[in-house]
Order: sequence, then structure tokens, then C-alpha cells
Amino acid sequence: FKPVDADISQLADTPVLIMTGMDEPRFSSEEIDALRRHLRAGGFLFINNTSGFNKFDREVRELVKQLYPSEALAPVPADHPLLHALYDIDQMRDASTLQPRPAELEAIFAQGADGAGRATIVYSRNDTFAMLKGVHDPYANAYDADSARKLALNVLCYAMGN
Repeated sequence: FKPVDADISQLADTPVLIMTGMDEPRFSSEEIDALRRHLRAGGFLFINNTSGFNKFDREVRELVKQLYPSEALAPVPADHPLLHALYDIDQMRDASTLQPRPAELEAIFAQGADGAGRATIVYSRNDTFAMLKGVHDPYANAYDADSARKLALNVLCYAMGN
């Protein structure tokens, strides 16, 4: 992994992008254009909502509208290859309670919101990375470590194969 800016010269060498955060993602109009071109040319963006904060969720949805004005994030169907790329994920576990919960992913699909096309942006409103790093925030909306590991590997396998 390496940090990159939304500059076309850096994006060209980085087909799989991961954005994570808690605050408003800030991009210039030139960076939005570069990111849009990158995604339409075959790039992939996974967005992780650190701690599952509502503010970041609202801002991500606004960013997606800027990138794809005529499309909206749609739920990833249970039979989509993203949930079966390496592991068959039919449910996750909550980090705090360890109770089963659905894999709540949303995506922008290259062929439309019916799930038939390639996912270019995948968004997890639930924190996928905290438990991978061994950080447990009891107030976070997060998946447990095993669920997070499986989901992260599936996302990476899917992104590299599509």
C-alpha cells in the first residue's frame, strides 16, 4: 500500500484505491475529474467509513454524486461476485456483540444499479479496517476481525480480477 493523491499521474499506476476516513473527503474539481476518468478506465475504489460515522457517510454520498451524477450507490446483491471472490460471505459479525449481521456494502456498477456490471466503487458504511489493525472502538459501527479480514480479501481479489 502507498498513499496517493487524486492526481491522474499517481492514479494511473494505482488500479485499486482505498479511501478511509472520518471527516469530509476534500477533492478539487480537477481531482474529481481525474478520479472519475480513472474509474471509468477500469480503476476501482473501496471506501471504508472509519467508525461508521454518519457525517462521513453523508460526505461519501455527496462525493459519489460528483463522480457519477446520474447514478447512486446501490446495495451489493448477495450473489454478486464481490461477496464470493475468495470467501463465500453470507453474513458478517458485529465487532462489539459478535452477533451475526449482514454484509452491508453498496456500489456503483459500470452497467447500472442492477448488479450485472463491474463494481467501480464499493462503499462500506461499517468500519472494515479497525479490527484488522487490532483497534476496537466500542462505539464504532464495525465488523469483527475475522469478518473484516474475509471482506477485505474478497474486495481485493474482486478488484484485481475485474
